[in-house]
Amino acid sequence: DPIVFDVVLTATDVNGVNIGVDENSITSYRVSTPCPIMTSANYNVDVIGPGGATPSHSVALVPVVGTNNQFNVASTWGPNFVAAATGDPSYEGQFLYPGLITINDDLTVTVSPTAATQSGDGGSGTYDTCNDVFLITMTQGLFTTDFTVELTMSAL
Repeated sequence: DPIVFDVVLTATDVNGVNIGVDENSITSYRVSTPCPIMTSANYNVDVIGPGGATPSHSVALVPVVGTNNQFNVASTWGPNFVAAATGDPSYEGQFLYPGLITINDDLTVTVSPTAATQSGDGGSGTYDTCNDVFLITMTQGLFTTDFTVELTMSAL
């Protein structure tokens, strides 16, 4: 969200008395100063799957050379998501769901899977520039039942 300032100018003399400026001639200015896109290198990712919260993880955003606001991540939903979602620890470290995160001009976010073997349609969400937080909803095709995964990526 942008930071908004309301500025109202009132003309008074040195004693604080209004010097006769008509109320209609006082101008109110609203200045919006959005925070610039300044992504951090590393984020903590909280993951909510169909059964509730699963293990959080850390992820590095790796800028894509020659692009603006595109980043590769090694794992969107984390190395232990599938193990937690299935209750089967043998899946730890598997099905990482690597992705390409793009911050669009309107601060919406798109996520595309980058592994040819990854099932899923990617995801979408928003980027809060002032707090350096991504809110992303991921879809998947790994499991037979459709569901979404909610990610909150907070700068470390």
